[in-house]
Amino acid sequence: METPEALAEVVQQSESRLLEIDKDLQPLLSEQQQLLRRVELAKELMATYARPLESNPIIGDRGDRPPTNRPRGSIHEEVVGHVREILSDFGQPMHINQIWEEFQKRSYFVPGAGRSANIGAHLSRTSDVVSTGRRGYYSLPESLKDDPPEHNPPGDRAYVTNTTASAAKDSYLK
Repeated sequence: METPEALAEVVQQSESRLLEIDKDLQPLLSEQQQLLRRVELAKELMATYARPLESNPIIGDRGDRPPTNRPRGSIHEEVVGHVREILSDFGQPMHINQIWEEFQKRSYFVPGAGRSANIGAHLSRTSDVVSTGRRGYYSLPESLKDDPPEHNPPGDRAYVTNTTASAAKDSYLK
């Protein structure tokens, strides 16, 4: 049988070794955290590309992170699709800032810097959502069939018709 003194020695030696192991383990844990953060940032960056990100078989999916609502196909198609859904739900033209707020409420991915201007950049390149003629307001083209707006053609931000310019000037002077 072990004596109390011998058992105390075992405890002291074990605790001393545990402290040594903890000291040796800290740099490895720190490196692990840095590598996990690096992987996370790389995945976020890869998600901005149009192709889906496949899970790395070595790292896995890391189920401890919350899921993101980032698009898995073309970002442009995803943004335009979400805007069409929002405009359809509201049933009336909306300002780009209202659309952006709905993106936030619905946890939709906002490309680029995450501002309303990033959504507007995608809307300027599609005919699936149209400008109503009022600055910053967008609508579904089918909802404006009775009163089609004079709006910039997709991709041509500098284009303004004389009628639009005259109407803007007249409404400003009133």
